[in-house]
Amino acid sequence: MKNPYTPGFDDIPPVLAGRDQELNILDRVTEDLSDRSPTGSNIILYGPRGNGKTALLNFAHKRMKEESEIRSIIVVPPEVNTPTDLYSALLKEAVHSEETITNREGVKAGLSGTGIDASRTKAKVFESTTSVLRKKCADMMIKKPTLLMVDEAHRISSESLDAVLSLAKAAKREETNFRFVFAGTPGLPAQLEKMDATYLDRAQSIRLERLSYQSTKVALFRPLEEAGYTINMTDSEKEDLLEQTQRYPHFIQCVGYAIWDVAEELGIRYVDASIVASAKPEWEKQVNRMYAARYRQLDRLGLASHAIAIASAFFKSEHLTAEDIRGIISENDSDVRPQELLDEMESLGYIWEAEGTGDLYEPGIPSLMGHVLRIARDREERNQSRSPDNDFELGR
Repeated sequence: MKNPYTPGFDDIPPVLAGRDQELNILDRVTEDLSDRSPTGSNIILYGPRGNGKTALLNFAHKRMKEESEIRSIIVVPPEVNTPTDLYSALLKEAVHSEETITNREGVKAGLSGTGIDASRTKAKVFESTTSVLRKKCADMMIKKPTLLMVDEAHRISSESLDAVLSLAKAAKREETNFRFVFAGTPGLPAQLEKMDATYLDRAQSIRLERLSYQSTKVALFRPLEEAGYTINMTDSEKEDLLEQTQRYPHFIQCVGYAIWDVAEELGIRYVDASIVASAKPEWEKQVNRMYAARYRQLDRLGLASHAIAIASAFFKSEHLTAEDIRGIISENDSDVRPQELLDEMESLGYIWEAEGTGDLYEPGIPSLMGHVLRIARDREERNQSRSPDNDFELGR
């Protein structure tokens, strides 16, 4: 039997637990589109990596394709680097597959995602400026209401952002029928604010938190139970296992995947404490791979030393103010601009604002700071073992 758990960052989990409120909000967006209401909201969805943003978008997209007359499109910024790319992505289902788009400079751009060869002799080419493409999109969306979902929206260019907002404003004027969802890391709202996208003040923000205890329980155990497995664990054993997931969607899938594999390999139809213990090394390996990837990203961007200093401070305090973090960064390196680095740490999801506090920050990805501190500690121990004093003591 195929393992139903999906410990990647893109796949829809077997049970999308604990996201009913967010799905209800997206349902209201599609209802507004269906009713051609000009007053409906656009959405800004944000949270640390692995909290299930992409899975939520994919789930909503799949459901709309099956149940709704709304045309939903999911893109990521590399696919829509320019307004021409964006309009091409929106038009790709409306324009015949043998047509290509030629931009103002006369370069045949093709249609995003279609793999059209611009050199085809039979292709029907129409000359289009950006404004003409925008008009084609608006006209097309009058006939077919469209929801654009931009994943990794913290990477969107200012030009493409302006193009999306232009269509959204046209929808408010009832010139077309369009809504958008921007999904990104915790720094997304601040980043959009810095891009002077004041129109987004009217968008509805959704902060995607970790799951509740009950939702974690459903997400972890229900796929096993639906496959015919019996959960032979005491309440305290279940609570301990759920605690180890930290209620973090990515970790829940890692744990479920490892448990399923062990049980299938043994050919049994139950899960008990011994199965969990056998599976633990495998899910810890997956979790540590994720931590290592995030640390490498911090290191590549020259943020590792600041990440260590911030983690050390969080080890002593549950929350830090923005001023606290700027002070830590300045103390670590007086030559940098502390607010820029704070914004970058937030954009990466290393930290994010605590819910409802205004100026307090908390760790983003659970336990990543502990991993960062372990790397720092191990590095320090290696350096000490190689010091001249130790060499002398060892008679080297």
